[in-house]
Amino acid sequence: MYPKITWLVEKQVWDEAEEKRLLEALAKTDSDVILYSLGEDVRALKDKVSRKADGPIIGRGSIQFIKNADTGIPWAYVSWPEFRCSNYFIPFIDELIHGDFAFLPWGLLPNMKNSIYTKFKNDQGEIFIRPDTNDKVFSGKVVPFPEFDKWWKQEEDCYSPPKSLQCVISRPMGIMEERRYICSVDDCSILSFSSYKKADCWAGEAGENRVIHDVLEKLKKDPMILGDMPFIVVDMAWTKYGWFLVEFGSINCCSWYDCDPLPIINAINERERRLWGVE
Repeated sequence: MYPKITWLVEKQVWDEAEEKRLLEALAKTDSDVILYSLGEDVRALKDKVSRKADGPIIGRGSIQFIKNADTGIPWAYVSWPEFRCSNYFIPFIDELIHGDFAFLPWGLLPNMKNSIYTKFKNDQGEIFIRPDTNDKVFSGKVVPFPEFDKWWKQEEDCYSPPKSLQCVISRPMGIMEERRYICSVDDCSILSFSSYKKADCWAGEAGENRVIHDVLEKLKKDPMILGDMPFIVVDMAWTKYGWFLVEFGSINCCSWYDCDPLPIINAINERERRLWGVE
């Protein structure tokens, strides 16, 4: 008999409604579910998992859980690939929302402040700053010139980013709508999507679908851009210039917001069954 696919789900990572949707959707499939508590040492789960699971295991939890997932647990896959802007900005420059940008190390930002604002400020005197990495060393933010020193010191005191951490500096783009898409790279298809910043008016689907299709086609053609991921989170933004790519994320640890989780779970499970030779 074919062993069931097991979902290893960390509790209390997202809001209660999202967690409830995930667990209710999993209950509608033939998946086994192992729950564990936020902050629990993943390595302590090894014996528990090996006793219960004898098939593919899919992880769903926090960034820290995913990054610590090399514990001997027999994952089907668990992804924290190199979601560095410096990895994907070049191949996706035509779709990217950051049209004019530079990379600078965190430790030099205060010294370069005047030059940065001269080059990248918008009409309101603001710049956008985010880390090259996608592991929330600090959160990307629009920073007005008068608030820069306070912002930098606060992030330094709270998170102590490495001085050598590369940061993306760009001119802020006026975003009217942002959406998160959960996609299958193999099929170049959207499994589910959810808005997380909604516009007052509707842009229409054509431009949006074209950009997402172009992004997925590029990933399928050159899968090692993001580490050969079968499924991916794609964030898109609608501006007055059209739809643009904001960033990528891991399907294992990014929020799915209001996405319907059932088609996502079914697509992942079906892929694992095919890989295990079960039609």
